[in-house]
Amino acid sequence: LIAGSYGVSAQAIIELKLIGFTVHLKNTPHSHLYKSKIDKRGFFVVNKGIVLSISVPVRPNIYMSFMQALMLDCANMPAGYTHIGIKPIITDGNNQYCLGMGPTLFYRKSWSSMDGYVNEGLFKEYKGIQYKFLGYSGEVEYARRMSKTDYFTMGFIPGVPEFLNFNMGVQIRNLSASKK
Repeated sequence: LIAGSYGVSAQAIIELKLIGFTVHLKNTPHSHLYKSKIDKRGFFVVNKGIVLSISVPVRPNIYMSFMQALMLDCANMPAGYTHIGIKPIITDGNNQYCLGMGPTLFYRKSWSSMDGYVNEGLFKEYKGIQYKFLGYSGEVEYARRMSKTDYFTMGFIPGVPEFLNFNMGVQIRNLSASKK
């Protein structure tokens, strides 16, 4: 099951994605705190961050996925999320579609001390960190094959009813084939 020095399953999928922007789905009392908002009301905000994902097969076309994101949130504060879940993948020629689902922990440096922050009760707080555990969350992703082992991916993390967080990146599959 180990593919040489890579240390992961031969059919493992490794993804590195860049977080690009967030779309807020409702009005917020915090738009004045958004450092990189595109519009006045803060519906569209540029974010900076990375997501590393590792998925291993548990059945044909079904993967167990672990995802770790580190980013700067809408207020340009450190944030991230950790996700583990099931990731069914449908492949149609060079196109790949997936809808990952499972528990997710979102966290960020607390906004409580920021002028004008209104606690809406969305997050719990512990020692300067705000967090929210979602027992059921996930990702929506489209991938396009670029080579025998590499895909270009685009996707989003639905934080419904609050936001959609968009990302894009690369995916490497079938590592044993890439060594040949």
